[in-house]
Amino acid sequence: MEDYFLVYYLTIVPEKQAVCYDGLASFTDYIKENIKEKTVNITKQGIQPGKVRFTVTKNGSIENIKLESTSGYKEVDHELMRLIAKAPQKWEPATNSNGKKVDEELVFFFGIKGC
Repeated sequence: MEDYFLVYYLTIVPEKQAVCYDGLASFTDYIKENIKEKTVNITKQGIQPGKVRFTVTKNGSIENIKLESTSGYKEVDHELMRLIAKAPQKWEPATNSNGKKVDEELVFFFGIKGC
């Protein structure tokens, strides 16, 4: 087998991952509830699987929000990024094996089930 057929991945995970104090469900519920107005005109044929990356810093704040792949609807993409930036939930930062707080990048996927 030739090398160009192979795909390599490296994932580094902190010893203890960042945690939303109110639970991850409260974070996703907040997004779902507050993005409804922007999603009323979405069609099953038009939506694409979107992906937003963001960092939970060692201070527990959300920073470095980046759209990695679009939903196919710019207004939805921008609103999702805005909602993540303004999320009221507080985060406990990730820690390394020495117990030191570290930044952790998280990925938020969105779209229609199965897409």
